[in-house]
Amino acid sequence: MFQSWQNFFMLCGTAAATLIGLLFVVITLGASLARSQAASASPPGVPVVHVFITPTLVHFSGVLSATLIVLAPWASLWAAASVLALSGLAGLTYAMWVLHMMRRMQFKGLSQSDQIPYAGAPAVSNIVLIAGAWGLAFHEAFAPYAIAVAITLLLFIGIRCAWGVTFWIVRNQAIDEK
Repeated sequence: MFQSWQNFFMLCGTAAATLIGLLFVVITLGASLARSQAASASPPGVPVVHVFITPTLVHFSGVLSATLIVLAPWASLWAAASVLALSGLAGLTYAMWVLHMMRRMQFKGLSQSDQIPYAGAPAVSNIVLIAGAWGLAFHEAFAPYAIAVAITLLLFIGIRCAWGVTFWIVRNQAIDEK
């Protein structure tokens, strides 16, 4: 079912893997902020890393894992669909946890719209992934399109979140240097 989609999924998987590597570089460069005053706004037990940086890594990892699942030579579509559905369910659960953690934070300048790329949009993406997995299990024609939409959305969400984290690191390094 995915023969004509192979290049698309390989490109998305490669992009996600590359962006994971770049995210580690950004985190390494901004590691001093974890101990700075800029990160002290989080309540005890809710590190800034868990609410902003880890979800970005999870988004890219979700893209990478979904592309690997789709590209693997499964014996049946039902097995691939089951793993994709479980992946989508795990991503949806994680998005709800991130939303819960964001609501607990008392971060200066954090608005309701900041919750969209870290929790809301990933939840939508994972719901679409679950729908695509369901379609795959029942050989529906929309399945590859739904899975591709979910992966693409999650990739762009990860890029947006990585940009936000990078911008936050740069801005707060300038504040800490003053």
